[in-house]
This record gives sequence, C-alpha cells and structure tokens, in this order.
Amino acid sequence: MNFVSNIKTLISIRLRMTSQIRTNKLLRNALGAGIVLLIYSVSTGHVFSEYAYVYIWPTLISIPSEPPAAGEVVVLPHVETFDQYPIDFSFESSINGWEWQLEDESSVIAVSSLPVVPPPSLNFSNHCLRLDTAGKTLSLAATDQADNVWIDMALLMRDTDILPQDFPSSSQLGLQLLGHFEEGNIKPTYRHLIVASGITNEWIVGPQLLSPDDWLPLQMTIQLACADNLTRPYFRIFLNQTNVIWSSGFSLPDIPSEEGGAWLPCITTTRTFHGVSFSGNGYIDDIRMSNSNLGPITPVQANFGQAVAISWPSDYGQSYQVETCVDLVDDAWEAFGGPVIGNGATNTVFEKTGSSTRKFYRVIPLR
Repeated sequence: MNFVSNIKTLISIRLRMTSQIRTNKLLRNALGAGIVLLIYSVSTGHVFSEYAYVYIWPTLISIPSEPPAAGEVVVLPHVETFDQYPIDFSFESSINGWEWQLEDESSVIAVSSLPVVPPPSLNFSNHCLRLDTAGKTLSLAATDQADNVWIDMALLMRDTDILPQDFPSSSQLGLQLLGHFEEGNIKPTYRHLIVASGITNEWIVGPQLLSPDDWLPLQMTIQLACADNLTRPYFRIFLNQTNVIWSSGFSLPDIPSEEGGAWLPCITTTRTFHGVSFSGNGYIDDIRMSNSNLGPITPVQANFGQAVAISWPSDYGQSYQVETCVDLVDDAWEAFGGPVIGNGATNTVFEKTGSSTRKFYRVIPLR
C-alpha cells in the first residue's frame, strides 16, 4: 500500500497531461498490476526511471511548403470561426479546407468549456477548436500566390520543455513554446517562443519572457513576404499585436542587421501559400488568412515642421499611392507623387509646408 501511495505521489508531482481519460486508464492498469510504472516519452523514446512521466505534445503551428495530397482548399481571404460546426464535431473528412489524419482526436468545443478564461481581447466566442492531434497534423489548406500573406488567430498554447531536434517536415516555418521548469514544479518558471527558420537550420529562441500560466493566451499574427526580388520568402511574427524583434533578424530585402530585425527567412523557397497546420494540444479560434494587412492598426501619421512627413506601416513589395485633398466635403482626392513600394517596415513621403492653409492626406494600397 505504501508503494502505491508513493507512486501516486510521484505521479501527482510530475504528471503533465491534457487527455485525462486516456491517462487515467493507463495509470489504473499499471497500478492495478502492482508494477513499477515506467512510461516512455512519446517524443524521444527514453525511459524516465526517476519519475512516472507522460509526455504531452506541445502546440506546434507551421506553414506547409507543399500542397495537400487531396481534398478541397480555400482561397484568400478566408475566415474560420468554428461557429458553423456542432459541439464535438471532428474533421474526419475534408470540409472547408480542413485536412484530417487518422487518430487525430481534435474536436469543436464550446468556449465556455475552455480550461481558462481567455482575455476579452482574444475574441474567443461561441465555438472553438480543441487540438488533440496524437502526433499527427491537422491542416487548414489554402492556395494563393501573393507578395504578402497574413495569418491571424487566437490561441491558448501548451509548451514543451524539450527543444525539438528537427524542423517541421515540409514546412516554411514552425512555432512552439519552450517552457523552463524548475525541479519539482509542474508549471514553467518562464517561457519563450521558439521558431524554426532557415537562418541557422536550428530552432531560434525568442527574446521575450512569456507568462508561466498553464495555458498561454496569445493573439498570434504571422506575415509572409514572398516578393520575387527576395532570395526566399521571409516572415515576421506579432504577439498580441507587438512585432517580435530577433537578435539575428533581418531588414528587407535580405539585409542582416547588427541591431536585429523583425524578419526571418523561411526554411524553403516556396512562394505559394498552402495554408496553416497545427499539431499537439491547444485551443484555437477565429483563424483569418488574407493577402491584405491583418497586423496592428496604425493610422497614417503626419508630422509638421518645415515639411509634412506622411508615414505608414507597409507590406514589403506592396505598392501604395499617397493622395491629398483640401476639402473632405468635396471628396476630391488627387495623387501626390507616384506609387511608393512598401519596405516591410514604415514608409514615409514628404511635402513642403506653405503650399496650402489646409490639406488632408490618405494612403491607398494599389492592387
């Protein structure tokens, strides 16, 4: 009896899980047989002799570099809210672009069933997707060829305490959380976002320390820049509408910077967008994919001195036209100069002051 109690104590200290039903069945079988519990790690195959341990897959987000083998695809722009599916629905056949693999137990649940209450800014509402892919990959397949592609989603992410050994196969990039655990704790002390990119052929650890809560709530926005004058596609990431700056990051086009930068090169040179893929455990809502800007909403700013400076955040390679008018009632806008090519950061044009007592400016993306 003391032996079983000790095993249960170890389990309560070290067990990290999301699939309570399957784990309970495993524990009941082992304890009922009166044997020492040694459980293999799903990811590494090693036996942990010191503790009873069940490995739970972290949330992995990747952008596939190859088209789906079969099934339907969606075109941009596309929004997936999960509200059109009933509770407990699983994507066991291709529908609305979803590609399912055998053994995947992901399903649609009510937001009220989430393990934590997400902040209102994440806009979790009605139904969402519960990830439980059992080592497989669930994909929302799309197709588009555009200079810029944006993917935005609300997430509750699960971390890993083991740095992955390999890049996501057949992917342009991969994103996970890396948790740092102290001995005896079942919650991480802190977390980092880790990214698989083509910069070093290794996982890159992000600069920010992230919340150690059980489930990390994030609004994640990914931008792919695929313009032909780039040696390969680049990407940047916004967490809760804040651009992540990497010490090994780039400025576009293909310019490494000693001060770091927001852009990282993709693993492959694929320039066609094939959707977004998910593995592991986590919760997702409101996936938006677009060839128009889904990043932070930043208004055009005009600074006055001896000249007016009109600045705006731009997509790399996107053409913009600055327009002016002197009376908003007349709505008679005129082009100011020629089209301006976006630099992937902030574009600025200038006009000397004194040409008019009153003037208005706007910036229009050109298709």
